[in-house]
Amino acid sequence: MPETARHIPPVLSIDPRLFPRLKVSQNSFRKRPSSHSSPSCNVSLKEQVAQDHASKTTRTLSPLESASRVPAPQRASSKRGAKVSNTVRKQYLGFFIEEFLKTCSSRQAAVKKAMSEEKVIFERSANKFMYLNVAVHALKILKNLANQGPMSSDGCQSSKRKRLSSGTILEGAALYSALKSYVLTEEQLKENGYPRYDPENPGTALLFNGEVNKYIADSLIQVCCRCGRRFSVTPDGSYISKEECSHHWGRTIRRQVSGGWDARYSCCGGSLGSVGCQLAKLHVYNQKENLNGFVKTSLKLLPLDGNPGVYAVNSELCYTKQGGTLSHVSVISANLEVVYDVFVKPDDEVIDFNTRFSGVTREDVMNAKTTRSDVHSALLTMFSADTILIGHSLDKDLLALKLIHSMVIDVSVVFPHSLGLPHKRSLRNLMAEYLSHTIPDNVKGSDKASACMELLMWRVKEDAKSRKW
Repeated sequence: MPETARHIPPVLSIDPRLFPRLKVSQNSFRKRPSSHSSPSCNVSLKEQVAQDHASKTTRTLSPLESASRVPAPQRASSKRGAKVSNTVRKQYLGFFIEEFLKTCSSRQAAVKKAMSEEKVIFERSANKFMYLNVAVHALKILKNLANQGPMSSDGCQSSKRKRLSSGTILEGAALYSALKSYVLTEEQLKENGYPRYDPENPGTALLFNGEVNKYIADSLIQVCCRCGRRFSVTPDGSYISKEECSHHWGRTIRRQVSGGWDARYSCCGGSLGSVGCQLAKLHVYNQKENLNGFVKTSLKLLPLDGNPGVYAVNSELCYTKQGGTLSHVSVISANLEVVYDVFVKPDDEVIDFNTRFSGVTREDVMNAKTTRSDVHSALLTMFSADTILIGHSLDKDLLALKLIHSMVIDVSVVFPHSLGLPHKRSLRNLMAEYLSHTIPDNVKGSDKASACMELLMWRVKEDAKSRKW
């Protein structure tokens, strides 16, 4: 029996009253090439794969229904995609309508969404091959997305979706799902010095590779985190001897020279071991061994949209009589909006406001009303144990916040140093290399958090290019 013509994968019905000027196209569906057809009539392998994939997402309608119930594609605002015929566009527009009908409350809303999606793909595709590739990819993602959540004002579900075109954007549950592969494992958390929960002592954190003060046995001896010199304090943290701190504030830069490597400080170009270029009134220290007062994020019911949240976090320190203390915290959402940004009032006398690195001034701290306890209440309300937190060397931020959390993406791990741990690339260096952005001195904490989010989105986009769909 001769092979019959196969119509295009059809779509769900659209009320003709919505489109009174709709014209029926006789070429809106493609025939299967027979074994006796001429080479010029053969459908390319790429197009055949696209048709085969799309056919799996639709139900069967008659050829007349398929051709007559799909609106004409929107006109493009640019010349890109001009090589894609209206017949092909109408075919894939039907596929998009089919998918959006699964999540929209009305045909009109589904058609509006589908036409917008198809137009974006068309305008950003340089040729037919690219159009087919992106469109098939889009249909696959739309089919696999979770279809839950309340209806929004546009008649479609409020759960965010991936915009499937050049310049891909991930949002909501789709973004959360894509980022899970970058979350640090428990071994990586321990290796990178993240505070871990101590089940035997609630409220106390454990460090598995933290820098242990070798003078911890003598609580009156501390080590300056800037110059490395020892100094003495009283039990309440007061300085026994008030010594000036001569140090280099810049990081160490290694350059290859004839016969080996030369290491110098970025602040003044001085060699290792040289007299510091900066003079402070007193020594300061990070009291990492004080691991009391920690809180842990808890499990919560999953939101209706399936997205527990994705945030970038940055915290800043000032130095007090009791060591490094939280002075500022910023939380940025996935769309780079500031959702929480406060200055924190320390419990102890401030020795150094650390303005050069944090951008936090004396006035910012002294006028602050928020306490660390207030910050804990806000963050534990905002985050759950499933929320993904993003940052650069986020272990330091969580130590400053006294927060224990496991769903962490560390930009310094995603973009590792060629020499491996403990070496880490600076955020300024990563931004300059991958995004061609520069980070000025005294940059705000929210800008640092945004930089981390932008870097990770760049990585996700680049990794997606090499992923096979």
